[in-house]
Amino acid sequence: VRMDEGDGVIFYTLVTPEWFPVLTKVVLRHLEIPQAGTLAYITDALLSLTSVRELVLSELKLSGRGASLLLQAVAEMAQNQHLDLLNGLPLGRLLAQKEGATPLQLPGDIEWNDFPLGAMARLNLWPVAALPQSMADGGFNLRGQHLTDVGLRGLCVMLRHFAGQAQASSVGGIRSAPPSLMQLTKIDLSGNGQITDDTVADLCHTLQHPSTGASLRHSLRDLSVRSCMKLKARSALELQSFVMHIRDAGRGGSESGGLQTINGLDLEALQNAGRASTSGSRREGLPPMTLRTYVEPDGAGKGEGLLKPNLPTLSECDVLFFACMLHLWPHIPHCHVHVVLPRELMPDDRAAQGGFLTWSRDDPADDGMFGGPGAVTNDSPYPPPSSSAKKIAAAIQAHFDAARRLFEACPTGTQLRFSASPAIPDCEAILAHGDHRVLGLPPSTAANADRQGELSSFAKIKQILQGKAQARRRKIARSRGEHLLANAQPARPLYVNNINSQRLHCHFRTLYGKDEMDIEHGDIMPDERYNVCLPTEVDISQAFAVATSVDLQHLELCPAHLDRLCLVTDMPVLTHLNLNNNLLGDAGVEMLFRALVDANSSVV
Repeated sequence: VRMDEGDGVIFYTLVTPEWFPVLTKVVLRHLEIPQAGTLAYITDALLSLTSVRELVLSELKLSGRGASLLLQAVAEMAQNQHLDLLNGLPLGRLLAQKEGATPLQLPGDIEWNDFPLGAMARLNLWPVAALPQSMADGGFNLRGQHLTDVGLRGLCVMLRHFAGQAQASSVGGIRSAPPSLMQLTKIDLSGNGQITDDTVADLCHTLQHPSTGASLRHSLRDLSVRSCMKLKARSALELQSFVMHIRDAGRGGSESGGLQTINGLDLEALQNAGRASTSGSRREGLPPMTLRTYVEPDGAGKGEGLLKPNLPTLSECDVLFFACMLHLWPHIPHCHVHVVLPRELMPDDRAAQGGFLTWSRDDPADDGMFGGPGAVTNDSPYPPPSSSAKKIAAAIQAHFDAARRLFEACPTGTQLRFSASPAIPDCEAILAHGDHRVLGLPPSTAANADRQGELSSFAKIKQILQGKAQARRRKIARSRGEHLLANAQPARPLYVNNINSQRLHCHFRTLYGKDEMDIEHGDIMPDERYNVCLPTEVDISQAFAVATSVDLQHLELCPAHLDRLCLVTDMPVLTHLNLNNNLLGDAGVEMLFRALVDANSSVV
């Protein structure tokens, strides 16, 4: 539920000590409060309620300034000694324990978000607190799509405190019981729209500290800040410095910590490949890097039946970070950026044709007699708001531009593949969920499952498509009166010259398992009903200038999409081009080949 400034005024007017003299608990949950002015009214109301003993702040979508205002109010309420519990955190007992020598063990049902972490840091309560043993045994997993800089700073304070505690416990050769923070297993901030470069840099510096690395070497496995759109180049450079710190520690034979993946990149596999190459032994081929982006429909995740994708796009930090990783490990075979365009992205036919859609009733009885004025109603005569073509084109163009910036920063010897196509029918949910890892996603690779044995999204889609293909073949056999054996192998297609190698640059084959035997093209995209009409405002020409292969299929490309291709004067690395299943026609093909000739392209 969204709260605007008017809602804040109503809250401040109604929630007062006069109306609620014995109110002891306030719960704010599942609220979106984008304006700090709204929170000013809410915090003033909370500060006036001296009878409140428990406060629950859960699943709040706030700005960084708004979270700071609310945390300041929480700290004042706790210091005035009338707030005992915050999301299950016993603030009152912790403040009273400051004079004692024994730390207070925290309960295991605390909901850790911005406010418990921020309050512990602001009130300096970590020295008198101890995490429960149940949390140490079960792990401390932190997910933070709504975490702001307030919570991330509090997390860094917590890490530094327990790191110092672990270092102090080993002074003098006497090793006391390790702190229970050892089971921090994951820091997942992917998709967060609030954290900034400053707090990410603080987190990287904290994790690079020698004492922190020692205290977390048996627990922390994953760190992710992907698709955080406020993160810029500075965060990418901080992450690169952190990766190089881990790589250098591993080369030196020292404890490098247990961190295995950063932003989905498997550091352990890359380090093992690097050690094999330096020792002169035969190096196993690394899987390619695959980055799936998903153009998010307008209104996704807002109760309109549209899927809310995970990791939908590449931020500026993601672009520079993955390019730096390709420079550090140039033996990664290729980098493939695949853009998924859901069919829900396109407006309906009537809106596309410019038809007028009204909110009022279409009732002839409401018309005035002899052309007079109609009945007066509260219904709006204007069409409901819908996604315009320009807005859709801008959303798609952002994905194309992010891929272009990534390719421009990659090593010159790395093969760069770019592809875009509609979402596969009946597999939209799998594609929207995506993968947090970026190595070994294609189903043809040997490492298409993660460490827990879960298949990648593309491997799952391949299994679904194989089932659909088998059902289709059985149906055809029954219609012919034939019996299809369970282990019958389909006919193997034969290729001549280098057609087979060229098909390796078709993403339907490399990502979705098309092989013209088990899975045919019709099993993946049955007919043109599942096409997506790419707006002509989208500039696809820049991909030709930076990519090794360009693969755009089922997007209804026409000659208008190639208007800007003549402006690309150089295509230095382009070797493969796949524009099948589009509407180029003779005019489009002529424009395409004229541009390729003028740019002296070496397409094979």
